[in-house]
Amino acid sequence: MNNKQTGTKEKILYAACDLFAKDGFAGTSVRIIAKEANVNIAAVNYHFNSKENLYWQTFAKGIDYVESQMNDLDTSLPIEDFVWEMFNVMIKNNTIMINTFRMMLSGGPAITPEYESFCQRGELGPPGTAILIKAIAPNTKIKNKEAIMWAIHSIFNCLIHTALMSQTVYVQKVYEGTDQLTDKKLKLTIVQHTKAIINHLNANTFPES
Repeated sequence: MNNKQTGTKEKILYAACDLFAKDGFAGTSVRIIAKEANVNIAAVNYHFNSKENLYWQTFAKGIDYVESQMNDLDTSLPIEDFVWEMFNVMIKNNTIMINTFRMMLSGGPAITPEYESFCQRGELGPPGTAILIKAIAPNTKIKNKEAIMWAIHSIFNCLIHTALMSQTVYVQKVYEGTDQLTDKKLKLTIVQHTKAIINHLNANTFPES
């Protein structure tokens, strides 16, 4: 990530994001982060107090950034087009998304008290859950929250899988010379999955809440 012309705190966060994603919490020292950010260790301690706080603030920053991008999307679009735009946000921010997932999958320290509230905020789900609920609402009469969340999670499963896999060197090599990773094919995948999920939701196979 380019950390030029940014404040000290931002430089530390950029450096920490890359290092935590690459080497995990245990494999990343405050000294290494400070060196990568071109700041002294005292600056890291001043802004974050501990490596644990730095880890969770780095994680929260990635989540918040992607969510803010999704919250700017137009919920009046047809649902399949809206979901495609969500996919484009993920691709546009693929480095942030991949690093955030790496941090999740590599474990991490116990959640500090300062970030317990972050984990308990809003709707349960990936960044963009609240705006996706709003976009789905005009497409269904189903009010069962469990059914709505099933649809949300199913759509995100498709989005995240497709976005992550399409950005890997292995998958890009496998499909080299084909049209499988073109926007046309990727959009067809997203649209078909979204329509199937909404159709199943509207089939009213869920009990009333």
